[in-house]
Amino acid sequence: MLRATLLRLGRDHHVLVIALHHIVSDAWSLGVLMRELAQLYDAFCDGRTSPLADLPVQFPDAVLWQRELAQERRASAQLAFWHQALAGCTGLLDLPTDRPRSSAPLGRGGRQPLLLPAPLINGVAELARREGATLFMALLAAFQCLLARYSGQDDIVVGTPVANRGAAELEPLIGLFVNTLPLRGDLSGDPSFRQLLARTKAHCLDALDHAEAPLERIVDELRIERVPGRTPLFQTMFVLQNASGGSSPLRGLASEWIEPELHTARFELTLSLGEIDAEAGMSGVLDYDLDLFEPATAERMTRQFETLLRAALADPDRPLSQLCLLSGRERSELLQLGDGGAVTTAAAATEAAATESCLYALFAQQAALTPDAVALVEPGRELSYAELLRRTNGLGQRLQALGVGPEVRVAVLTDRSAEAIIAVLGVLAAGGAYVPLDPAHPDERLNFLLADASAQVLLAPPAWLERARALGNPVTLLSTDAVADADTAPVVALTETHAAYVIYTSGSTGLPKGVVVEQRGAVNLVRGFMARHDFVGQRLLMIPPLVFDASVGDVFPVLASGSALVLHPTPTELGPSELERFCRDHQVTAIDAPAALWRRWSEG
Repeated sequence: MLRATLLRLGRDHHVLVIALHHIVSDAWSLGVLMRELAQLYDAFCDGRTSPLADLPVQFPDAVLWQRELAQERRASAQLAFWHQALAGCTGLLDLPTDRPRSSAPLGRGGRQPLLLPAPLINGVAELARREGATLFMALLAAFQCLLARYSGQDDIVVGTPVANRGAAELEPLIGLFVNTLPLRGDLSGDPSFRQLLARTKAHCLDALDHAEAPLERIVDELRIERVPGRTPLFQTMFVLQNASGGSSPLRGLASEWIEPELHTARFELTLSLGEIDAEAGMSGVLDYDLDLFEPATAERMTRQFETLLRAALADPDRPLSQLCLLSGRERSELLQLGDGGAVTTAAAATEAAATESCLYALFAQQAALTPDAVALVEPGRELSYAELLRRTNGLGQRLQALGVGPEVRVAVLTDRSAEAIIAVLGVLAAGGAYVPLDPAHPDERLNFLLADASAQVLLAPPAWLERARALGNPVTLLSTDAVADADTAPVVALTETHAAYVIYTSGSTGLPKGVVVEQRGAVNLVRGFMARHDFVGQRLLMIPPLVFDASVGDVFPVLASGSALVLHPTPTELGPSELERFCRDHQVTAIDAPAALWRRWSEG
């Protein structure tokens, strides 16, 4: 379990390599080992025998004690606490990643160093002290806040190691005592950082009182659902290391502790902090899964963690959602993409053209400029911009009569058809937010989305009316062809912060979650696409369905450029020859498809 090798690099330069198996050691043990090594070195230099006193308790004694404890009622009380503390918790964190997750991760790890300046870390420590908390609690709260901002979740579980040496007799032992605690962060209700710190403090104190329950027992007892490729209960770790091995001075020698370079990742993210220099501050590292995150993403995470700490320290009573994550340079870069500007009215196409901060205005402006150009193409049918504008104006007025306006959600049973595009534009014309639903999904999911989004109207193309009726949902049902065309757009008071659409996640890691995108965000996305790609004069074959957010980058840049959107019910099922024939028949000039689909077409 212990191997040691002395490497002689020169007459006065040596490296002592110690390999100590984790099954009999932990970080605390390294500190014990280095202190004893220094004591022995000093004694042997003087020709003395070992100065180390016999230990009254040995590691096997501690193992037997733990086994006995597991049989006592105290173990049941410990597990009962975790049942309550983690009730209703899936433990799955939906972090946005640079690459898709794999069911069999390779465990390749990267490491990003960070340094929290001394004035900042001292300020955080002082804030924690005033609130009766510890520096660990404050840094953990900030890390959970960062994860919540990235994931959009308000229930965040982070793992953290604890020494688990409650008895004084265990402190001088070398052995594996460390346990990992799943610390649950409650960020519901958009609390301030001060309020979150109070919640974190309370949970940490309770968790530490019940730190003897092994993590494996907690996972087994709670019957946590196992997801391939993901660790149960938590996928991120936070470590504040105050028991590292470090360097104990050896008489007559200049020595330093050398950390081995690790290239593995046990978790998606592990933030480790510990070494504090009075002048420089607190150093640490962010270990990350290289199969999920790019090095540039990890560097940005460490930078934004520091920015978040500064914002929380500057105004601890500000709601977490308002704490800034961006540096001044990042904010400037984003603002250069376009700030949107407030939308005051969409009374007519010309007025909509004057205010470009809503999706419908982008389309209406182009329709006024190129009314005779082809906007939508599908087998056996073409619609000009003027025709599409009249259809959506009429649908928008009908929806307004049903009470649709800003922040009102309208579900759209969609496919890749002209009627589906008309439905989406009609909702936007009324000032509402569209919620796309896939008719191929089961009734249970569709009814859940209708209820969760609080949809007031279910809009369906004629081909899907029966499917909509089969849901049996009491929401108002409207067919896209049951309205008259109109030459004027509905009058609606819309601002850039009103919702444009709500798209739901798959729900593979739990219940589906709706992501609300504001008008300004959607418009900036469309403008970004238009700045990078030339859509003018193109006929783009739409690939992503409307239930995927990638569809926004197909539909709206095309309709804001005077180009044509070509629709096929199932383009991803076309073979290479069928695709070629369809594109030739409908004069398709552009396709935006993922690499896997291009590969299948090219290899077919």
